[in-house]
Amino acid sequence: MTENWFKAEVFFACPHCGQRSSETLIANASRHNPAAVAESIRKTVAPLTCQQCKKLAPDGIQYQIGMNDLKPEDVSKLNLSGPKLPQFDPSKPCPCGLHGKSYGACCKDKGMNALGNVMLRGTAPVLIPGTRTEVLSSTVMGDTRFRIVWNEVWHSPQEQTFHQFLDGLVGKTLGKDWFEQQQSLPVKNRNAIVRWRTTMLSLLKKPGDANDAVSAGHTLTGPVKAYLCFGYDLYWLQLVHRLPESLIKRLKDFQAFQGARYEVLIAAVFARAGFEIEWIDDTKAAGKHPEFIATHKKTKKKVGVETKSRKRPGAMNYIGSVTPETHLKGDVFDLYEKAIQQAPADGLPFLIFIDPNVPASFPKDVPAYSDIPVETFPWMTEIRDRLVSIWDGAAEPSAESAVFVTNFAFYYGNEEDPSPIGMGSFFLSPKPRVPLLSDPMIEDLIYCLQHYDQVPRQL
Repeated sequence: MTENWFKAEVFFACPHCGQRSSETLIANASRHNPAAVAESIRKTVAPLTCQQCKKLAPDGIQYQIGMNDLKPEDVSKLNLSGPKLPQFDPSKPCPCGLHGKSYGACCKDKGMNALGNVMLRGTAPVLIPGTRTEVLSSTVMGDTRFRIVWNEVWHSPQEQTFHQFLDGLVGKTLGKDWFEQQQSLPVKNRNAIVRWRTTMLSLLKKPGDANDAVSAGHTLTGPVKAYLCFGYDLYWLQLVHRLPESLIKRLKDFQAFQGARYEVLIAAVFARAGFEIEWIDDTKAAGKHPEFIATHKKTKKKVGVETKSRKRPGAMNYIGSVTPETHLKGDVFDLYEKAIQQAPADGLPFLIFIDPNVPASFPKDVPAYSDIPVETFPWMTEIRDRLVSIWDGAAEPSAESAVFVTNFAFYYGNEEDPSPIGMGSFFLSPKPRVPLLSDPMIEDLIYCLQHYDQVPRQL
């Protein structure tokens, strides 16, 4: 039978106020098929809300449906009831993990679509704040939480936080043997990943010292934020595909780590912004080429991406000391010259991402995601002015469509104070081979860069 849109009325007796509540809905089903009506409405009404007292109806409540010339009793004889939640101990931590509360004090009575209840019903698409694409939530069954990453189902105690899961994901990606080998080295010779993780484990042994009006916890110091963001990046890049072995090898290499880390960071931002990532294998590709090709799922547009990170003494795995003379300069143009040589030759837009790798120089008390003039930071002004000079003096269109300058140098922070703030700027070439002016994928990228350091408590 042909399905059409119909107006439906849902009736139920509210157990909270004792009054009869009705709600008008629009449903898609054949009016001559009560079972189809029932199923369509069942999906539409959850959760039911009393229109008198505005409270959510309990799961499993009986209700009736009226639909055009279909009488309520024609459908209600099917003994309809709202979907029921699995039994779950209200004294246990809530599956959502967002507020540090028990299930009974958190999501239990907040309807079928509360995150904790979604996780009890099974994995569900969730749009995470700071991203432009949905991922599947974890699901809780009894005392076990399940997550799906790539082709593997991860299981853990129900109360495991997403941050703990990320720590396990880092370990699985890089290998237990590698971590054990790193621990046998002098601290100065250990990969930055291992040093960041050691700082995090040390922090977790201390009493919580932060309260953000959501739950008590620990102040995220710079090294800890650097580690969590790294784990979150690995999560996004491995949801569908495993990382290339060549990239994992570079992450584990003391000297190659910094470049590989920045490549992972930018690729993860693209993934959060709704792109598919196609890594380019250096051992198979002929000639110059970017790090990866990204395809924007909404517009189907492809773009070539090249990443470069400035090495500076005392940062990441580079030996030396941090000094204002070497660390507050926009001297990235040797990297820029190398980057433009990697432009794709097939007419794709080309984006260059450069990490100046300087300590945070934000004014104090600046709110996150603020728009601050470039002139606030002399090193960023230096980069902008040099780019403008290069573009203005060029006789030919530029290979790059735009240059992103990002500085997520959380690792410059110490082990006591809150992490430094990340920052970034976007410079659009005035005469590119392939223009990107007003392209919606740029808006998605900028949004995800602005919210890069948001790592959810639970997922």
